[in-house]
Amino acid sequence: MKEHEKVINWAMNALNIKTDVAFAYLPNDIKKSGCYLSAKKVIGISRNINGDKLLETIFHELVHHKQYEINKVQVFAGQLFWRKSNGNYTTLLVQDIKEDFKTYWNSPHEVQARKISKKMLNNYKIMLDSVLA
Repeated sequence: MKEHEKVINWAMNALNIKTDVAFAYLPNDIKKSGCYLSAKKVIGISRNINGDKLLETIFHELVHHKQYEINKVQVFAGQLFWRKSNGNYTTLLVQDIKEDFKTYWNSPHEVQARKISKKMLNNYKIMLDSVLA
């Protein structure tokens, strides 16, 4: 992931990430764009994506890292929890993506990660345009 170091650094600064995170390529048999392994603080990225999809995936997975960093998402006894705006936690029902993709897709941590990563992609493009102008 050395070739993506500049975009990763930009994104980590944009998200004000304070804790280390490692990046690795996903094995070819995993058919996801990316994933975040919270216990190891590792972001896996597919070798089969590029361009905007690659950037947005990096941003999306870094948002998940930030969610854990600020305790917005927590794991207790193997279950995922989301901290609501009132400070209370609610269970995230994301047991098996293949079994219930709609629940996973609509879970608050995924909705937030998609929203922020799309904004970050737009801001990154604006920044690049201003540098290249």
